[in-house]
Amino acid sequence: YLAPGLSGLIGCVLSGRLIDYNYRKEVKLYRAKIASGQIPATTEFNIIRARLWSSMPQNFFCILVYCLFGWSIQKHWPIPVTIVLSALGSYCSLASLAYCSSLLCTLFPLETSSANASYNLVRCFLAALFTAVFDKMNHSITVGGTFSLLCGLMFVANLSMYIPMFKGMQWREKRELKNLAKL
Repeated sequence: YLAPGLSGLIGCVLSGRLIDYNYRKEVKLYRAKIASGQIPATTEFNIIRARLWSSMPQNFFCILVYCLFGWSIQKHWPIPVTIVLSALGSYCSLASLAYCSSLLCTLFPLETSSANASYNLVRCFLAALFTAVFDKMNHSITVGGTFSLLCGLMFVANLSMYIPMFKGMQWREKRELKNLAKL
């Protein structure tokens, strides 16, 4: 438990710094594009892309790590290999939680508690669901196959994150206009 716990802690701290660094870089690039006339001054800053972009390489690395972790258990690789893979997986997973929490706080600044509580509820529900079927999956398609299947689902989910990166600001604007119409 020490290796995954410590690496998870490091993942949260480092991802926070990476989020801040990437945000400053994106704002600087946005301002430079406005100053050079590449985009109109009325263009809204894409906060969703700024928050999610830096998480993508790490998310795909997480998929690779967990796939290898599943096969390390299946094929009885040496214990240090499994521990290192577990630590890397924990690092990536907890860092991804920080990215999602940061994005939710940005998108819903007046309801940060509710947004993060909803996120955690869905996350825990999915964990309970997959835990419930994990044993049956292991018997049907082995541990390595189970992790490969789940990593395939994670891969598809990560690819789908590119949609809100490029369409999310339009969705946010529509939601704000809808809220204004209600008032």
